[in-house]
Amino acid sequence: IMIVDGSGTGGYTKIGTDNIAFTETAGAGAQGITGAQGAGGTVAYWGGFLSTSNQTAASTNTAYAISYNTTFVSNGVNISNDTNGNPTKINFQYGGTYQSAIDPQFQNTGNANVDVTIWATINGTIAPNSASVVTVPAKSGSTPGQVLNNLLLTGPFNSGDYLQFWWSTPSTNVSMYYTAAGTSPTTPASPSVFLVVSQVTYTQLGPTGATGPTGAANYWDILMLGGM
Repeated sequence: IMIVDGSGTGGYTKIGTDNIAFTETAGAGAQGITGAQGAGGTVAYWGGFLSTSNQTAASTNTAYAISYNTTFVSNGVNISNDTNGNPTKINFQYGGTYQSAIDPQFQNTGNANVDVTIWATINGTIAPNSASVVTVPAKSGSTPGQVLNNLLLTGPFNSGDYLQFWWSTPSTNVSMYYTAAGTSPTTPASPSVFLVVSQVTYTQLGPTGATGPTGAANYWDILMLGGM
């Protein structure tokens, strides 16, 4: 093979008695394909709260706001005091749909079963269909009756909204009772109330994958000219 004449953009080469012309053709190669759609992901806010104090009812058939004196996790949801100075307000710093699960532990020192009602308010207004009624069993001998109730509330909240849970009992023998840690066997303490708030959200599709690389920048047109 012998190059007879040419430059960076064109010319010809000679193979035997045949001249092979070459000409540079400008332009980019084909674009690589787009990457696959990424999987969905979550972006959420949450809060976890509890009380290590007994909560009692001074009067029967009276609404009492449930309070929390301990925050164990918090991101965008926090507790603040109500107008009575009690930490009962669950505040939402960001709008969205949230699920709130509250578990009060009721104790009954009386001789009769008692039906206790718990419910929710949003910004001071009763949340429709939010009430739950639980029967707290009577004591057995000297051992108080106990029951753990659960109320689950799911709904939309705006930034700045607040949620409260309330309870009422027809007997002052019933309270929300804190149980200290045990020693035989070793067991953790049991809060009088436990509350977890979590945002319900899921991005349907993740980001699109990276676009493939561009092909080679140049290629050559080659023409057989024939013998000389």
